[in-house]
Amino acid sequence: MASETAESYLGRIYNKAGVCSAESSCCIAYDPLEPTCESEVYDDCDLGDNCVYPCENLKLGIVEGYKAFAILYDRERRMNADLGVICPADFDDSCPTAE
Repeated sequence: MASETAESYLGRIYNKAGVCSAESSCCIAYDPLEPTCESEVYDDCDLGDNCVYPCENLKLGIVEGYKAFAILYDRERRMNADLGVICPADFDDSCPTAE
């Protein structure tokens, strides 16, 4: 199994299936080659013109928030190392950092 990035992992686990907004053109792909397109309104769906994703903005917010956290966490570790507060054992640079 190929490794995935933290961002793609969070995007995958927070990716709620879509919801049908109408009965036509709203499919769920149990078999990607032959999707089932017989759906009721509010059924789960994967694709189609009437498949809407109500949690898409929330998922994007979680992924973007994680990216910001990762950047700030790295910055904090580098500042702590520069100041001589701590030198993390798994730090990839020598302490203090050379920035």
